[in-house]
Amino acid sequence: MDDIAQDPSSGTPAERAARGRAIWTQYSEQYPLAAVEDVIADLLHLADEDVPGGAEAVLDRAERHHDAERTERALAGLPSAWARAARRCM
Repeated sequence: MDDIAQDPSSGTPAERAARGRAIWTQYSEQYPLAAVEDVIADLLHLADEDVPGGAEAVLDRAERHHDAERTERALAGLPSAWARAARRCM
């Protein structure tokens, strides 16, 4: 399981979406014809320059984080034994 899904400081998916929306609002004010994928592409170019492993490493981690969060949402409310069994199958 990816740590971000268990990190309370990462916030709920709704809180994370609100953070993304704040970034999107600022970006789209400066570039009104842009789409969400444009800001993501720009961030990937930043990752190529500033992050060890570049955009590919960032995309891999981002996908794992997103998948872990979706898994936790899907398992929320299940009895613990069922959740453990489901995690073993994933």
